[in-house]
Amino acid sequence: MVDPEDFGLGLLARTFEFALCLIIISLLFGQASSDVLFDFDKATLTTAGKKALDAMIEQAKTDKPLSIDIYGYTDQIGTDAYNIALSARRAEAVAKYLQDSGAFSGTKFTTTGMGEKNPIVAESACPMSDVTAKAACLAQNRRVEFKVTKEVK
Repeated sequence: MVDPEDFGLGLLARTFEFALCLIIISLLFGQASSDVLFDFDKATLTTAGKKALDAMIEQAKTDKPLSIDIYGYTDQIGTDAYNIALSARRAEAVAKYLQDSGAFSGTKFTTTGMGEKNPIVAESACPMSDVTAKAACLAQNRRVEFKVTKEVK
């Protein structure tokens, strides 16, 4: 078996491994879109969102990360300035929930509001004029992404 450490890639391999765990958590708990984490136009975690993050908290109890960068995103409804602020509040809400769990003592957190950058669903795919229908169509763009760095063991 090849050891990534032999090539100086230990930290990269561990970061990838944890990112893969988060993808699996996302698939299991529906965390891929933040309509599970947040209601439309809100930065308060939903019960389902907390449940998805609780799985990450359990993982951290045995395998604590050095740092977690949290990136919040919005859909394309609203102004750029509003969406940047909303996405930042979402990232901060996730960081606070994780920090308040106590499972991440010593872990460095950074949060960034990305607004409507890097959409999964193009706005042109949701031509409806009704805001509720458009919001439902663009739900996949409302998400929070993580970059987790872990110590090589």
